[in-house]
Amino acid sequence: WKDPKLTLSSFIILVATCVMFDAEYIGSLPIFCLLVLMVHLARIRIRGDFKSKWIHKEKKARIEAEKKMAVNYSVHRPTGRLEVQVLQGKNLRSRELGIPGTPFASVLWDPTRFASERVRKKMIQHDSTAGSAHEIGVVKSSGVGLTANPRWDKIEESSELRRMRQLMPNKQFWTDKDLQTVSQQKKDKIDLQRGASQSLDFPILQPIKPSKKRTNSDGSSGESIAMELAPWETSHGAIVVQVRSKLPVFEDVLGEVVVPLKHLVQENEISGWFKLLDVGTKEMIRGNNVDDQLPDNVKMENDLNRNQVKEDQEEDSHSLGEISKDESAEVFLKMKFSNITSEKQTSDSDQETSIVIAEEMIRFASMASDNKIGMIGSSINTINTVRGIGGTIQNHLSSIIDVVESIRNAFNFSSPFQSTLLFLFLAVLWLVLILIPTRLFFLFGIIGQYIATFVAAYFPKKEIEKIITEEERFDDENKEAKDNPFVVKFINFFRAIPTDEDLRRTYFWEARRVGEREREKLATKKRTLRLEKLWHTQWSGNIKLKDKISGAKVGGTSQRSWDWEDIFAILEGHRFIYWRDVKHFDDGEEPLGQIFFAGHSGLAGLSPLDLRELTKDEIPLVVSIFGRGVREQQKISVLTLNEDEKNQLEDAVMKAAFDIKND
Repeated sequence: WKDPKLTLSSFIILVATCVMFDAEYIGSLPIFCLLVLMVHLARIRIRGDFKSKWIHKEKKARIEAEKKMAVNYSVHRPTGRLEVQVLQGKNLRSRELGIPGTPFASVLWDPTRFASERVRKKMIQHDSTAGSAHEIGVVKSSGVGLTANPRWDKIEESSELRRMRQLMPNKQFWTDKDLQTVSQQKKDKIDLQRGASQSLDFPILQPIKPSKKRTNSDGSSGESIAMELAPWETSHGAIVVQVRSKLPVFEDVLGEVVVPLKHLVQENEISGWFKLLDVGTKEMIRGNNVDDQLPDNVKMENDLNRNQVKEDQEEDSHSLGEISKDESAEVFLKMKFSNITSEKQTSDSDQETSIVIAEEMIRFASMASDNKIGMIGSSINTINTVRGIGGTIQNHLSSIIDVVESIRNAFNFSSPFQSTLLFLFLAVLWLVLILIPTRLFFLFGIIGQYIATFVAAYFPKKEIEKIITEEERFDDENKEAKDNPFVVKFINFFRAIPTDEDLRRTYFWEARRVGEREREKLATKKRTLRLEKLWHTQWSGNIKLKDKISGAKVGGTSQRSWDWEDIFAILEGHRFIYWRDVKHFDDGEEPLGQIFFAGHSGLAGLSPLDLRELTKDEIPLVVSIFGRGVREQQKISVLTLNEDEKNQLEDAVMKAAFDIKND
């Protein structure tokens, strides 16, 4: 009664309807409602909204998929850097067999290692980056052979770390600060030096926790979760070094070393021998190192020499499987934590870097969650049994759902012909129920039931057997009638009504095109922010690259051994970098190549051979760029789309080539 007039009017209409409506014709009411519903659905179909619904569903699914990979908090999270070196192991033998293998170590960042199950669920709820452990890389030995005291001198970065490197330009947590201005040759030299030190650098984000405020900083409501920064020392995360050993037959997990992040933050840097404990451990135990009072570089050198002598003695005086019971498996580690950015001094580049790191961690956490497969037991028979039972149940459920969807779609004109016939049938039935009182239908049904039971009670058995015989003959005739063409057409008439899966497939490609356009809008917005705030590009765009092809290709009246290939290129600092397409850039794929503007570099003119091979329309749009390539001096030719784009590219190249730089 908040609106007395409206409530009173509805009350009067309801009472009048109940008083004036003839209950004898109540059977026509649900049919009438169905007819009104079908008229409304037919109107939707005619306007084209039925098709739009399925297309909008795909568009919405694309948006939801992008939002799932997006950052769901508004606070800026400063970036920290982990530097991990796993240099050597000792007494690394199989726990079951007691024999050495070919050991290697995987380094992971686990954001929830020291969190309880309840705290872990809450962390994942407000921080999607904590959904799983993140692999940093693997350290291996370049030598070949079985050993219990390996020296690891080879690193392999994980796909997640490699993708982060490609998505972001050379930041200070990737390489030395002066790497941004040095030539490509010096960059290669520094990379070799970094590889020799066996340092795995991985960016992590400062922990966050739910804020007491439930609105955005500007006071408006939004989808972002209100969060605030938590001190690094309160982190539940840990750096996990998991050691495995490859044996001739199988791969054995030897154990783990777990270093809590809060401990590393307090110490800033740790090094030494650490005992290898069981998988899943939450303890960190230092090894029995007699050189604890010595500097780290001296301790490392002493340990390397001592273990080399021990390994030589073992090879001379012991068999392959012998091991002292007092010796425990240990790993020599060096770790360092650096706080790259702070909360007080942040630039647009720092904020965009934090977002990129968070999005990549969310992406890999989501992939890890999707790849998890739960199985009951481990035997093949158990798995096959579960699959068989699951498949049977799934087939039955699928059949039931298909029937329900077909009945529903029979009324919404997804198949206009079938829905029209159903509408006409319901209209005729409605007229019949209007003309004939509903109570007569109930009366005839009740009378028929009583007659049937009366005959069964008072007719002689012979008559009953005769009736049963006739019924059996009638059933046989019904079985034969199933093969009747008219019966088959009647069944096929209802089976022709599509299910939701049929409709999804019908509008799949059109819905996919709309979804791709929506995804492209979101990707373009994200790409623009990264190019502006993260890469600081002077120029970017889609152009064509002159690329050699196998064999000769006929073009016009001349024969060319090359062709124009589409590429996406940017000019960042003193580098011209290009990818196969814009999607490869967005996905963090390796670039096809790059040219560094150092020394003799810049724009080049077209050679007589170029002028002879190019067409008249191509010559005004071609730009030749030369500089230091990955290994040597390199020259490339690109084809722009128009003269304005050509002028912009040439101006950017000239500015980068003649800018002050360190050669």
